[in-house]
Amino acid sequence: MRRFSLWVGLAVVALSACSSSGGKPPASTTTSTSAPSPASTTATTSTPTSRPNPSTTRATVVPSTTHAGCPPPGGSTAPVTTPKSPGSSLLTTVTIASSPCTDRVIFGFITKSGGTPNCNVAYNGGPFTEDASGKPVAVAGAAFVVVRCTAAYTYDPETNRTTYTGPQRFTPSGAPYVRDLVKTGDFEGVVSWVVGLGGRRSFAVAVKTVPPGISTLTITFA
Repeated sequence: MRRFSLWVGLAVVALSACSSSGGKPPASTTTSTSAPSPASTTATTSTPTSRPNPSTTRATVVPSTTHAGCPPPGGSTAPVTTPKSPGSSLLTTVTIASSPCTDRVIFGFITKSGGTPNCNVAYNGGPFTEDASGKPVAVAGAAFVVVRCTAAYTYDPETNRTTYTGPQRFTPSGAPYVRDLVKTGDFEGVVSWVVGLGGRRSFAVAVKTVPPGISTLTITFA
């Protein structure tokens, strides 16, 4: 009987110990793992680079100085060669005659055969040099017409007498088109002049012989 009571007492002590611990199972430990936040995305807006407009090449326009009421210009810009004549031509005069609508460059000759001077009139871009030294020759203007006459002289080869004693350069004032007129050659039977113009113009060439043995070569710019 005493042994039974002892076991009962031990059982009561054990139950008391369980009650003092609260009888609760140990709290579970939760490890909180914070998920990495997604990488922030920065939106990059590319600002378009402004591109310059393609370069524009503008043609240089030479304003016409023709007065109102002038007729349409005749002639063309194509080269002109006068009919060939036998014998030589001796240059005697050079003249520039201007009006509000035209410029005329006039060369006067003595023609040995009674014919006309053999000349070529054509646009040429230069540069220009002196016959036969090769020295550079400056000519004012934006467009140039070369007058080249063959079997031509500024003196008479038979008498050695000088036939042209005028200026080697003309710079007219008030002319609508001609800016300069320069002698560039007088060598071995070739006489050359260059006409400097304010811009490319059409021209007409006329040869006239009155009286026989006296000729003129007229270049009209309009």
